[in-house]
Amino acid sequence: MPPRDVLPFVRAWLADPHRIGAIAPSGASLAELITSEISGDSAPVLELGPGTGAFTRAILSRGVREEDLTLVECGSDFARLLQLRFPEARVLWMDAARLSQPGLF
Repeated sequence: MPPRDVLPFVRAWLADPHRIGAIAPSGASLAELITSEISGDSAPVLELGPGTGAFTRAILSRGVREEDLTLVECGSDFARLLQLRFPEARVLWMDAARLSQPGLF
């Protein structure tokens, strides 16, 4: 995991440990392994709970264009961080459970 991801992750975890789904931010090796089946032809991609963006970076490295990503993040600090890191992606600050609501897309 990049050192720059540790502080935002720890802050979010301390603020609401039940909302964070991991005990540490995901690292590049795990992200590369899990995204190994993704290619530029997989677009568009919807990522749920991208956190600090480890999997997002791996998805981009697989050839998916940033503008073909929709990132759904319920944590406001993570959503703001994602908007800064991936300005061409669509970042939705919301609970993914709301995705089924009519008229959202």
